[in-house]
Amino acid sequence: MNERVKSYILESFREKYHRAGKRAKGDILEEVCELLGCHRKHAVRVMSKRASGRKSGCSKRGPKPKYDNPEFRQALHRVRKVMEFRNAEVIKENIPEWLPFIESHYGEFKPEIREKLLAVSISTMKRLLKRMREQAGKGLSTTRPGSILRTEIPIRVESFSNEAVPGFMALDTVAHCGSSTEGQYVFSLDSVCPVTHWTAQRALWGKGAAGTLAQTQDIESSLPFPLMGLHVDNGTEFINHHYKRAYLDIKSRNNFYFTRSRAYHKNDNAHVEQKNWSVVRRYFGYDRLHVQELVPMMNELYKNELNLYLNHFCRTFKLEQKIAIKSRYKRIYGTPKTPYQRVLESEHVSDETKKRLIKEHKKLDPVKLRLKIEQKLKNIFATYKRTLKARASSSAA
Repeated sequence: MNERVKSYILESFREKYHRAGKRAKGDILEEVCELLGCHRKHAVRVMSKRASGRKSGCSKRGPKPKYDNPEFRQALHRVRKVMEFRNAEVIKENIPEWLPFIESHYGEFKPEIREKLLAVSISTMKRLLKRMREQAGKGLSTTRPGSILRTEIPIRVESFSNEAVPGFMALDTVAHCGSSTEGQYVFSLDSVCPVTHWTAQRALWGKGAAGTLAQTQDIESSLPFPLMGLHVDNGTEFINHHYKRAYLDIKSRNNFYFTRSRAYHKNDNAHVEQKNWSVVRRYFGYDRLHVQELVPMMNELYKNELNLYLNHFCRTFKLEQKIAIKSRYKRIYGTPKTPYQRVLESEHVSDETKKRLIKEHKKLDPVKLRLKIEQKLKNIFATYKRTLKARASSSAA
């Protein structure tokens, strides 16, 4: 018996089944089971459906969905877009602080929508939001192992998660080389403190040792805590005599730790490797930036708006506990916090620095900072395209 015949038989009995009484329904079910050769339970499920395909009975049981509202979903999408499509946990923690600024720039939400935005749970938000991650290509690695001084710089393998004192900065360089590493192009020097997640970036032309050291020292002068140590990979931009003289030979840095990762083990420097994508690649992508005029423009963005935005308003997760279960590890993360909050909570940061940060934080508007970041990025890429066009026209002439 084919499916069309089965469907015809079921349709012929279904309306009679719904109009019949309890005893008559049993007789109809027996007849259907005999004709189709199916189990009684299957016959009950099939016959209980309406002709339209819907299940019998009234609407779905339980309370009506509280957040199934197009206006609310539109408001939540607006909030998520302003927060750069971050995950539900971060958005949930950010909403109370960000909502007044969002409303001041984009207009006030209705009272009931505002109440729902503040009340929605993380699990509900996860169900409502589909994560939108850009499918970007994979960048090229430009790390070349430096053979000199490797014996004088110790290897560090263990994680920074047990550290309590801020100031141990992990460093790495990110190449804006596109699909080719030939020639000269812009690099970004990326740094992060694994204890507080305080981050800083600088742009440089090429990755010569002297230029990389100068930008490292510029980052050091901008930190809200003293620099206690550096952790780098094995690239020649870090493993050289310039860094040795600056951080190992000076007597005033007796308790300074200068360590490196194992060769070809990127996870030894995992904290800054993660920031390479979440900061540098998020804003500048994987394009080839071989225009030297972009370096001061990128540094102006890195030192000002982007630095304030990332450290004062962008929450991050921090590993609190790692439990070994047979051959696997279960990782437990704490409530997402901003680097600014972690610096204020640290007992190793001076009260004077904390007062300065609090005073600075009160003057900041996260939405305004983000709009300035977008505008500066537009100017940077417009300058890049304009320069390339001028080069092409001059070479053609």
